[in-house]
Amino acid sequence: MITSLQNNKVKEVAKLSKSSVRNELSCTVVEGNREVSIAQQFHFEIQTIFICKSIFKDDEMYAINFECGAEIIEVSPDVYAKLSYRTGTEGILAIVKTKQNTIHQLIATENSLILVLESIEKPGNIGAMLRTADAAGVNAIIICNKVTDVYNPNTIRSSLGCVFAMPIFTSTSTECIDFLNKHNFQILCASLQTENNFYAQNLKLNTAIVFGSESDGLSSIWYEKSTLVKLPMHGKIDSLNVSASCAAMLFEAVRQKQN
Repeated sequence: MITSLQNNKVKEVAKLSKSSVRNELSCTVVEGNREVSIAQQFHFEIQTIFICKSIFKDDEMYAINFECGAEIIEVSPDVYAKLSYRTGTEGILAIVKTKQNTIHQLIATENSLILVLESIEKPGNIGAMLRTADAAGVNAIIICNKVTDVYNPNTIRSSLGCVFAMPIFTSTSTECIDFLNKHNFQILCASLQTENNFYAQNLKLNTAIVFGSESDGLSSIWYEKSTLVKLPMHGKIDSLNVSASCAAMLFEAVRQKQN
């Protein structure tokens, strides 16, 4: 059992709080039964599992496979508190090998719904949109001009582990537009600079719904190559949080596909 906060293993985990280290080592820290279990279910390589047995409890819905070949290390409550990013987790934390899939690996299928995120900055928003995309049955997520690490622990937490369940691909905006045009997707960009009602669109077609950064919106190339749409707003404000807009739009697609 590790009881010292100065243990080298503890220091290695602490280094993974930096995006540059996560990118260099292609791994991240994953906390909680649900998140670790989902990573395993979707065949992410688990390198190390840290477990605090005085806190950990089995979860039948999100069972952990301790025979996965990972190094299993027991830690004291004080060490676990040092390792964890948040309170209230279930006494289990894993170092997980991340995946970096480019758009060249994405295979388009008929009647697909794709979520495109360009330069989204806040990990919490990305995580919330991943969770919504999973619930709405989105076929793929394309992250363009990435500014935030999709495997940021805050993204993993806010997505409830859906970051591991969703097919996520990266690209430039130009590459993404070329891909969508090649495969006959209609491209719908969320924007305030239009009167096109999103609910009037036929979402049973191959559709890509695109959201830009919280501060700057979308880059100009999207405005030139897509149809701008917006949600009807009846209050005193003119926009929603990007993750709330994403949820409203994706579930309109769900509604149309069911009818």
